[in-house]
Amino acid sequence: MNVVRIPINLTEEDFLNLSIEWDKTIDCYVDFSDVKDIKDLIHCAEIALAWPNKKLSFAILEYVAEQKEMPVGILRLILEVGDQGCKEAVCLRNNLDDELILLCKKLDLVHQI
Repeated sequence: MNVVRIPINLTEEDFLNLSIEWDKTIDCYVDFSDVKDIKDLIHCAEIALAWPNKKLSFAILEYVAEQKEMPVGILRLILEVGDQGCKEAVCLRNNLDDELILLCKKLDLVHQI
């Protein structure tokens, strides 16, 4: 299995290069072991949200959607641009605000909330 390792100070150039690597392989996962701070995870999410047509974006957004301290604004954007896995990751959280709960209830999810 191949690994795409997300650096602590992800740049758009890094993201685009990693995206090329991601697209070249079938069996791959994203490694966030270097990214420990919530501010850095938010930064990764913002870059991924800026490139919603990249497959790597969905892998990043699905991961960050599962992180406990992710701000509601980022979660809302993930619901807007994310794929099915991203939406499931957001909607399966147990700490959603009322607005996100309503948005999730309108979605056709595999796992119902």
